[in-house]
Amino acid sequence: MLISFDRNAGEYVDFVVGDRSTNTRMKLWNKVKVFATGFVATDYWK
Repeated sequence: MLISFDRNAGEYVDFVVGDRSTNTRMKLWNKVKVFATGFVATDYWK
């Protein structure tokens, strides 16, 4: 599961269920990109 969190508001924005592949991340990004107004970060997973 990947989760999008707005740390300024302290709220969860959205999530997707899946592995940590690029495909799953793109599914999440497509759901939340309308909310992305500035900085986007990850947990540095490799």
